[in-house]
Amino acid sequence: MLAGVNSAQNLCRRIKLNIDWLTVCEAAQEAKVSEKTIRRWYRSGRLRADRLGERTIRIRRCELVAMAGDAVTA
Repeated sequence: MLAGVNSAQNLCRRIKLNIDWLTVCEAAQEAKVSEKTIRRWYRSGRLRADRLGERTIRIRRCELVAMAGDAVTA
């Protein structure tokens, strides 16, 4: 799992994406999946995100892009 985190961080640096924070709803729209799927990916560790408070989750756009890239290569 740590390799995946390092890979995502390297991808962010390599393509120099701004750190855009997405809500669960926005991430779901960009990934063309349901909000439930985004939450499931977060809980399973497949998608890295930050929890702000008890109910608020924010996802970095570059993490979503990196995960999509991993899905294509898998």
